[in-house]
Amino acid sequence: MDEMKLCSECGNEYPATLEYFYRNGKWLSGYCKPCMRKINSQWKKDNPQKNRDYNKKWNMANKTRARAIWRLATATYNATHGMKLKVRAAFQAAYRARDVNPDPCEVCGAQKVHGHHWSYTMEHACDVNWLCLQHHNDLHTALRRMDLEDSEMRSSQLINVMKTSRDENKTGGDDE
Repeated sequence: MDEMKLCSECGNEYPATLEYFYRNGKWLSGYCKPCMRKINSQWKKDNPQKNRDYNKKWNMANKTRARAIWRLATATYNATHGMKLKVRAAFQAAYRARDVNPDPCEVCGAQKVHGHHWSYTMEHACDVNWLCLQHHNDLHTALRRMDLEDSEMRSSQLINVMKTSRDENKTGGDDE
């Protein structure tokens, strides 16, 4: 039977193998992998400059490996998001050629806007909803919370909800 090891963070007991624990020199870490990921993630949030410095130093010392990792990550992203990249490139080319002109934010009327793609198909490459940064972020947050894929119907419905709540806030403040 495998030897068992207790995680110092969560107190759970796991088999003392590399499947459950990272290696720390020639020994296994005192923390299970999920706890170690949480600890590392928190450290990175608490020490962003040290983390950037460490990454920069590691990348300089391991240039070949860093480039290979970057190429693999880029290839993986391109393979899974190829159509999005093509649609964005087509939109950017049309924007630079002045074939697409931004309208004010559909929710608040702000002039500084972002184009929100509701469909990543080439026939809809230039069909976007124009939203200011705040409302664009709000829309994506709402879509993530709903755990739904981005689609024309959902995006337009959410934009209408944002417009309605904005209008209600305006009229509610005027009545008092």
